[in-house]
Amino acid sequence: MNPDLLFKLALTDVPKIGHIHANTLLSHFGTAEAVFAAPVSKLERLPGISTTIARNIRSFKNFEAAEAELRFIEKYKIETLCINDEKYPRRLKHCEDPPIMLFYRGNIDLNSERMIAIIGTRSSTEYGRMLTDKLVKALQEYNVVIVSGLAFGIDVYAHKAAIRYNIPTIGVLGHGLDTLYPPEHSSIAKTMIKNGGLLSEFK
Repeated sequence: MNPDLLFKLALTDVPKIGHIHANTLLSHFGTAEAVFAAPVSKLERLPGISTTIARNIRSFKNFEAAEAELRFIEKYKIETLCINDEKYPRRLKHCEDPPIMLFYRGNIDLNSERMIAIIGTRSSTEYGRMLTDKLVKALQEYNVVIVSGLAFGIDVYAHKAAIRYNIPTIGVLGHGLDTLYPPEHSSIAKTMIKNGGLLSEFK
């Protein structure tokens, strides 16, 4: 079992910590294990880290949940990306509160030079689907990765078009990798893992 990853997973379970505070702590202490080892007096000196948050870190005991999460990650060969990892999507770091952890199944570099997001209504029309297909087809020659949400409508149609034209495609999910919604898209999700992937900030 990877102890460094265990502490990172546990850090995301600390009450009231959130992405911004977790990033502040990791930037200062270097590792999640060092965060848990720090005394309250040092923790609360950092910007935004209240006494309540500092005490929540020091009193945190629920490492069993993190251990269960780690077993699941190892069993299903899920790649974990912490914000201070080299493979973490650099574009996300421009957000005000980028996720401290990402969970990924796939084979595409998440820092690929050209990534195009295509999203749209779930109640797509024939014209919308035709336009999506035309757009994706036109992107074939530009060495892009198509990103969408694997939802009904334009999202899944963009993924299907990418597969049709042999373009890598990544689905950004609104839930953990332990499930898939909608279940009707399970088959296409499996195909995407072979040329693209599935990405989530949720455990």
